[in-house]
Amino acid sequence: PNDALYFGFGKPPILVPKSNAIKRSYSLTWPEEVVGALVFLGSLLAVRGVYALVPFLMALGCAAVTTFLTLKMWRLIRARELSFYRFNLKSAGKLRKAGWAFAIFACCWIGLNAHSGWIRYHEVLGNFAFQKIQVPDELALAQVNPARWLNSTQRENILEGKKHYDAASRVALFVNSEALPKLAWFEYLLGNAEQSIQLLGQAASYQKDESKALSLYYRGAILNRLGRHEEARSSLDQALAERDDLILARQEKGESLWQLGRRDEAVAVWTDAVRRNARLALVNNELAGAARSLGKLEEASAHEKQADQFTPNDPFYQWMLGRRLQALGMSELAEKHLRQAEQLGAGDGMPNER
Repeated sequence: PNDALYFGFGKPPILVPKSNAIKRSYSLTWPEEVVGALVFLGSLLAVRGVYALVPFLMALGCAAVTTFLTLKMWRLIRARELSFYRFNLKSAGKLRKAGWAFAIFACCWIGLNAHSGWIRYHEVLGNFAFQKIQVPDELALAQVNPARWLNSTQRENILEGKKHYDAASRVALFVNSEALPKLAWFEYLLGNAEQSIQLLGQAASYQKDESKALSLYYRGAILNRLGRHEEARSSLDQALAERDDLILARQEKGESLWQLGRRDEAVAVWTDAVRRNARLALVNNELAGAARSLGKLEEASAHEKQADQFTPNDPFYQWMLGRRLQALGMSELAEKHLRQAEQLGAGDGMPNER
């Protein structure tokens, strides 16, 4: 073309009139960018970890899709003309078939995110309440009703956590296999042992490996406290099938067998547990009580000394040992630990029952 090239001096950019400058075009206005950022953050928090199923990277992807659909829906409502790739969503102010399909999909997706946010909100608050529990497991499992260990603040916290887990489970689309055992523990601490057993069994059916083994162990331990020793033994066997190294399950299984009259088997299970971990104070005491009942006084003395070596000078731990041994009929050892609990200054904070 003619006169297409020019060589010479031109005006510096600062002197070029702004009217001649090319105006930039942005995909989003700044209010839309702010809304998009808030929607992305809210969606990420809503879906991350929900039902214990959604990992972080997947949550990022879901949040990106939610943000896009939200902004596109806003444009679909306000604009007279809108297209998406080769699909004409809206023309002359009227939605086309593609527009209706897009709107329905977007509403369902955004609604699912909002529902997930509601679930996650209750899950998080339930988890916070669970983390505030101060009653040790050993103390709670010393007898069938641990509610006596809860003061008014702790009880209120547990009730609040239970309320949140219940609210989430009522409208949940999936089962949260991590929340169920926590809800079961809330129920047990409140004295609802039967409900706790059902929830732990339900949780185990959705879990694998260590998580499943722990749910079955706690279920077996609670069944032992209720005197349902055959059911407890079965649950503990299932726990050990998942995790053979779960020594506490062996200790509880020994209690089940002892209460069922299968004392040789109980001693064998306890002996195996001590062989794996010699520092188990309760199991050594149980072996001492078993040996004493069989007239094996030297063996009983050896186990008792080993138990005392690893027993902390804590009144509540001593009380727990006394209660567990008392339930097995090992009265002499039980009285010893209950006396030590009193001497260590448990005072009014401990139930005065034998």
